[in-house]
Amino acid sequence: MIFRHLRNVRGFFSDYYLGSVFGRGRGRRKQISDRETGIAYRRFLRIYERAEGRAFDASLCREQFIRPLLRDVLGFHLGAGENRIHYLFRSAEDEANDAKPLLPVYCGSWDEDLDSGRGSAVPMRRLERALTGADLSYGFLITGECIRLVRAPGDGPRGAYLEVDLAGLATDEDPESFAVFYRLFTFSQYQPDDQGRLPIRQVEAESREHAEKVSEDLKRTVFTAAESLTGGLLQDAVRRGSVADPATITETERMAYRDAALTALYRILFILYAEARDPRLDEHKLYREAYSILGLVDDLLRDPTRDWPENSAGLWMRLKALFRIYDQGLPRITPWEHIPPRGGDLFKADTPDGRLLDAAELPDRIIVRVLLDLTTTAPRRGIGRERVSFRELDIEQLGAVYEGLLEYEPQVAQNTTIEVRVQGRIYALPPGEIARLYEEKALILKGDFAVVAGTEAEYLHPEAPEEDDGEADVEDELVQDEDAENAQTDIEGEEPEDKGVKKGAAARLVRRLERGDFHFVPGSARKGTGSFYTPLPLVRDLVYHALGPLAEGKSPAEIESLRVLDPACGSAHFLVEAMRFLGRELHRAYAEGYGAKGPPQFRSTTGQRWDSDWQVSDEEARATNSEARAWCKRRIAERCLFGVDLNPTAVNLARVALWIESLAGDRPLTYFEHHVRCGNSLLGTWLKRLDDPPLPSMEKRQPNGQISLYTTFADHVRKVVHEAAETRRLIDRAADGGDVEPETIEEQEFKQYQLREAERILGAARLLFDLRSSSAFIPEIWGEWTVLCGYVTKPGQLEAYARSRPWWDAFEQVRRRERFLHWELEFPEVFLDPARPGFDVVLGNPPWDKIKPDKKEFYGKYDIFIRAFVGGELDRRIAELHAAIPGLTDEFRAYEDRVKTVAACLKKGGDYEFQDWKVDGRNTGGDPDKFKFFVERAHQVVYAGGRVGLVVPSAIYNNEGCTGLRYMLLDDSQVERFYAFENRKKIFDIDSRYKFVNLVFRKGKPEADGFEAAFMRHELDELISTNWKPWMVPVKKSELKYLSSGTLAFLEYRNPRDREIVLRMYEGRPLLGDQGSGTWNARFYTEFHMTNDRELWTDPRTGKLWNPRQILGNVPGTTDRPPYYDPAAWPEIRERMAEKGFWPLYEGKHIEQFLVDIKPIERWVRLEAAMKKYDQVPDPGPKVVFRDIASNTNERTCIAAVLPEKSCAGHTLARLVTDEAPNVATTVLNAIVVDFTIRLRTAATHLSFTYMSRVAVPQSAVVQRLPSVGTMSALTSGAQHVSDLMTIWDCVWSANRAVAEAYGLTPDDFEYILSTFLVFARKCPEFYAYLRERVSEWKRQTVEIKREVRTRVFPKHTGVTEAAEASVPYGIKARRSASSTKSREAPTQFKQAVIFAWVVYQLYSPGYPVSRYRAGKMIYLIERAVQLGLFRNYLKQAAGPYDPNLRYRGPEGIATHQRQWLVAVDDTHFEPGPRIDEALNYAERYIHISRAQASAVIKQFRTYQDDTLGRWTTVDLAARELIAQGSVVTVESILAHLSASEEWAHKLDQKEFTLELITGTLSGLRNFGFLSGEREGKNRG
Repeated sequence: MIFRHLRNVRGFFSDYYLGSVFGRGRGRRKQISDRETGIAYRRFLRIYERAEGRAFDASLCREQFIRPLLRDVLGFHLGAGENRIHYLFRSAEDEANDAKPLLPVYCGSWDEDLDSGRGSAVPMRRLERALTGADLSYGFLITGECIRLVRAPGDGPRGAYLEVDLAGLATDEDPESFAVFYRLFTFSQYQPDDQGRLPIRQVEAESREHAEKVSEDLKRTVFTAAESLTGGLLQDAVRRGSVADPATITETERMAYRDAALTALYRILFILYAEARDPRLDEHKLYREAYSILGLVDDLLRDPTRDWPENSAGLWMRLKALFRIYDQGLPRITPWEHIPPRGGDLFKADTPDGRLLDAAELPDRIIVRVLLDLTTTAPRRGIGRERVSFRELDIEQLGAVYEGLLEYEPQVAQNTTIEVRVQGRIYALPPGEIARLYEEKALILKGDFAVVAGTEAEYLHPEAPEEDDGEADVEDELVQDEDAENAQTDIEGEEPEDKGVKKGAAARLVRRLERGDFHFVPGSARKGTGSFYTPLPLVRDLVYHALGPLAEGKSPAEIESLRVLDPACGSAHFLVEAMRFLGRELHRAYAEGYGAKGPPQFRSTTGQRWDSDWQVSDEEARATNSEARAWCKRRIAERCLFGVDLNPTAVNLARVALWIESLAGDRPLTYFEHHVRCGNSLLGTWLKRLDDPPLPSMEKRQPNGQISLYTTFADHVRKVVHEAAETRRLIDRAADGGDVEPETIEEQEFKQYQLREAERILGAARLLFDLRSSSAFIPEIWGEWTVLCGYVTKPGQLEAYARSRPWWDAFEQVRRRERFLHWELEFPEVFLDPARPGFDVVLGNPPWDKIKPDKKEFYGKYDIFIRAFVGGELDRRIAELHAAIPGLTDEFRAYEDRVKTVAACLKKGGDYEFQDWKVDGRNTGGDPDKFKFFVERAHQVVYAGGRVGLVVPSAIYNNEGCTGLRYMLLDDSQVERFYAFENRKKIFDIDSRYKFVNLVFRKGKPEADGFEAAFMRHELDELISTNWKPWMVPVKKSELKYLSSGTLAFLEYRNPRDREIVLRMYEGRPLLGDQGSGTWNARFYTEFHMTNDRELWTDPRTGKLWNPRQILGNVPGTTDRPPYYDPAAWPEIRERMAEKGFWPLYEGKHIEQFLVDIKPIERWVRLEAAMKKYDQVPDPGPKVVFRDIASNTNERTCIAAVLPEKSCAGHTLARLVTDEAPNVATTVLNAIVVDFTIRLRTAATHLSFTYMSRVAVPQSAVVQRLPSVGTMSALTSGAQHVSDLMTIWDCVWSANRAVAEAYGLTPDDFEYILSTFLVFARKCPEFYAYLRERVSEWKRQTVEIKREVRTRVFPKHTGVTEAAEASVPYGIKARRSASSTKSREAPTQFKQAVIFAWVVYQLYSPGYPVSRYRAGKMIYLIERAVQLGLFRNYLKQAAGPYDPNLRYRGPEGIATHQRQWLVAVDDTHFEPGPRIDEALNYAERYIHISRAQASAVIKQFRTYQDDTLGRWTTVDLAARELIAQGSVVTVESILAHLSASEEWAHKLDQKEFTLELITGTLSGLRNFGFLSGEREGKNRG
């Protein structure tokens, strides 16, 4: 709904919201022109009519118009005031009673300009001062012409307001606009409720929420607009004779029309943003009425029912004229100023896209549909269409919309085609294919019958005449792939993308397409990029942590010299945010350097002056049209931002996004064509590797005795690259010499010329680099490498020779397809910079998919419904395609070879050293995941000291395939930000189990062992919070070396308690995968693979599964339906099948902890077939197995059981062979405490051998003494879960407790561990409650045992602690007789160790160990405050008072080595150890009386720097010595005493020992009572 007499300036409310809230509906959305508002409207008209023409000056206007308006229409009492500022009250009584006013109001004269005046005299500024002084949130400004609603300064965008045109309301009949005015300005909106809340606040909150919803709706409309435009261009080409039949055009031609349509969309998009954000375009009457898109949309909405013709193209002509204005400008026409050209290629008519658009004549009907789709939301009942506010719509929101287009590919219907939605996917299928799928999948057709009427699929619709189609075959026994449980996943945590269409699925009809109709289909484009649009909080977090240290506080020159790259930039989301961040920092730097005058380079094109208000956010600066901020962002875009993407469409979108975001007045489009490039960031050639083959399998073509090719021609290539770099540097310095006018079309043309020159210079080198990269795909090229390199100094001859070779056409095809990117050639000024060779920062969210052949991606081009098939169905459908399409087999083989070659180049080509990492002689590279190569590439292209900020999957921190990258991060980098999320709240629109991490690291050797990390978080708001985060934990290589030996896999600690327990469980215990004495000697196996070994359980004659009825015949216990046996007869069926040579194949779904046969067996392994294939039969004994499919968010992660004899296991059950008894092994694996450690290690949906091999287990001798729980059959026990078997709960509990005690865990530890199994607690509440009760019982038993020990062994002591204090080992019977056992006081060193540990614990923050120096100084201050009497031997040292006994007489050793209260991080730093709780308990005993004082000392001094602590302790000791000498303590005497001290004299030269600081220190010491022994009556200074 459009409100003609409301001005929503700078986004006071969401533009979308006003129409929605005040449309027809319920509640606030009821019909706004109701009786109440009608009465108020008539009252307003009478007041206005009486006052108009009579109330000239301010006082008359106030009394004759403003007061009646406020009183009789809006319900306020106008109170007293001065200087035109008055206050509004509920009533005169409230004013008389001195009640707080509701809001201030500025009462102007009838036709006063509310924006006139200067400085503080401007009415808006005067009202803002009144708001601040009265601590009120809202205020009015009123004249006879208008009324404004404004917020207090700092609330919302600066300068925003909602203005109502009162004169217009009185002149034109506009009840809708008046109703909005009445509802928003009336008294009830500003009357606080019982909690002090204002109703107008709720309106604002709803406004923001509604704006977000409409932005989401826009994603759907943009898709429709793109399809309409592309289809319109094709139909126009048919009308003009350029295309005979759209159904016969090639893929290249389809792409050309799609790209032209997208260019048109980009043009419209740019103009919409420009018109929304540049008020001068709105003020240019000729432009607004004759050309403006927003003006055109206003006209369309005034007559929304108009039927626009198909044979008129007037609106398209208007758009093309508008495009020409942005390309060439609009001359000055009095009285309107000229509109300058924007330059660049976006609006040019001589580009391929421009020529196609310029020749087209699109019908008005299409243009109306496109414009309304782009600028309004879909109509809703009672509201109509809502305008999309491009002022409010951030460019990254629209980027998300347009990136969605990358998921689709252009198609033209060859014949009648039906679009259906099945299981959330859209498929475009011929009617016959729908009928075939109906037969195979029993689809249920829903939707409009007209879509299928008259087609082969008509009879499937419920409205079709009924026919007897026969009974569906319910015995579909053909081999299928496993269910979702057994489906293989991609990168850790990702749900299988395609599970196939389920039988009986609903197929909803969407639309019908006829031959020649253009449409988009889901394709591999976005899947190929593997990208997902990144939420803004993640982007801002990476930008802040990666760019902040390099930009904050820096000068303009330093900021403008930064180089920021996104190697997979998509729609430039990260680059846009980097521009905003650096733009604000540059604004700050220029404001600090030049003040209000601004830098000399700044020249306003809008009439605005330079503003120094750099502190405001980018949103506020944009809302106020700050030209200064826009100019700063423009300079950042030109100088600092670099982007690369493989997809040309994405590159164009990135450029448009950057152009829009860097709009600055009338300046031409920002020039950054040389910085934003299309190419493959991972594939290319480096100068240093020119003489190396792209694959190690290819021999070097270097004759014996000939000097290296690199030596002969590399110098020439380097010289050429240097020349190109100098040419490209002129682009950024175009206007510095004064020959070119800055920020003009001429400057832009100069830059374009320099870029062409650089490309010409690099032409031969680029061809040579492309040839080397292509030789991996075309080996014949490498066979001629020596000859090719010989032409490097003769560019023309090089190309001529290459073109003459038989492989030239294939080479052209390869380089067009692969789009090699050679970094030194693409950005020579970056990599040949002698000071900083490389980028300063790399940002982004790289693709997460794998580089491996994908059948569904390939065959999807020929059958869009291919994604509906899995397993055997997929194989059969592919076979059908091969039979129907000649040459498809060869085409797939070529595709497969191409993908494998790409993977080989990346993994083995020599450019990436951290991929195939070896551990114990074994490669750990794993699958070629794209993100892994992007992480290493980012590390390569930043200079030493540069930073990388990426969003990457959780595989980076615990997947075996990322082992090399972890070594890179821990040995060659310093991680500065590590914040990992679980996708449970759908942060990304992918599987909720997926996990990812915001990672920032600095290239270079680490400064410390480890970093702080957060795992398994869910709330993005945490990223902006500066509060202390108790879940942060340190990740240290020194720990990972034994927790995850070799692989350095991180554990997903939720908090420090997790880490402390795990460290204790691992201490002194072998890993499950260890071999040797005391270990389990465990080995892991996969017995059979469900896909690769399917012939072992399939009848080759029928392709069906072997089954008991088939093998045994119609005997008792067998049935004629799956699973072809009666579960009650299972033991007998097993035995008979074994006699026939068939053993059951168990899968993951068949077991639970201690249970098998959970589901019926479907597959039977034929021993004869297994013998034939593997030359042996499976092991007939019982097998220890655990589920492969597992997640650390499941009820339980490790599910282990013992399979019965004569059984087999599929690959979804991993087999474990150990020296331990099977039941004992499964008891340990199923133990809750063991599962706890496995959960912290498992970040995926697979419990891999690698994860399990790193699990700490009790030593073999300990395990043999543990109680065990046997495995039972679910068929005989009647249970589906161990919680169903109450009879064995005691046994399960005893085993769990015994395992916990074997790890040295306490009842408190077990209670905490149990509390982390939330899903277990929810699904098995009774069993969970039972376990908690038994834990409580264990705790009580522990207390009783301790009490008994105290009584029996230490009768005169109060607790077990005394035993430790007296150095009598706990649990060892005292050898003295009872008569000789005496109570002994704990040694002083023991007590000192306790206090030392307590102080370290109090000072410690995760990741920040406490130094010996700091702890010692704090202990000194505590001793002085509390008088413990434990620390008295302080010596005068250069660093201040020092007690050497703390380190050398035992306390430090007791706290670390003996008791493990502390862990020594290095020679001088400590952090709490695994037994710190014990020390804290002792501390309660020694300082319980004075604990408050000691804690007060810690609280007072913990924020002091080490040097400051040194000053306080030094001055205190000096004062004590003076007191002991009988001297008066003054500043002068302290200075003299320090000067006379050999140890301390040097301190007087330090900045910490100035006269002022010593004076303050003495005052502080006296306040603490430290100098209470001073002589009375003396001057103490």
